Amino acid sequence: MKARTATGIFPAEDDMDPKIIEEIEQYLKTHFFDLDGLRKAGWKFSYSAPGSGRLGQLRKKLDKILARFEDSFAQRLMKLIREKGRDEVEVYKKAQLDRRLFSKLRRDARYTPSKRHILALVMALELDMKEAEDLLRRAGYALSETKKEDVIVQYFIERGEYDLFLINDVLDYYGLPVLGDSAVR
Repeated sequence: MKARTATGIFPAEDDMDPKIIEEIEQYLKTHFFDLDGLRKAGWKFSYSAPGSGRLGQLRKKLDKILARFEDSFAQRLMKLIREKGRDEVEVYKKAQLDRRLFSKLRRDARYTPSKRHILALVMALELDMKEAEDLLRRAGYALSETKKEDVIVQYFIERGEYDLFLINDVLDYYGLPVLGDSAVR
């Protein structure tokens, strides 16, 4: 763990609630799959191309056909905002996103924001795990058990805790990138 000091944005390590850190440490022990640690221990991994066989090729063709009938990331996001009864301004402010970024999302259905921006929107909309995974998938992302920041975000979603300031404090505590736009804070 890296040493921290108060930056004005995040509290000093002494200000972090030890109970939260203890719970997250336990959660990481059971959910985080440390590939780097296994590689250092001498494990070797081989990767085969998924979908390389006949069935995989058929699935790719079907996925392309079905994709035409599914909402894009931006379309799904706007539907979720309406379904949750939220205002767009409220959502991008709560997600700590810049107004221009959100405007770009609204204007360009093909624009895909970064994963950390999408996760900030997940928190602002208080999505459950299924909704969060669906929204991430539509943008070409997924939560991974091999990324500590993803496991921490998953921890908060599973517990229905959507306080972005708290989540960012914990991510910062572990030396990981925070969610939202750091310039908006």
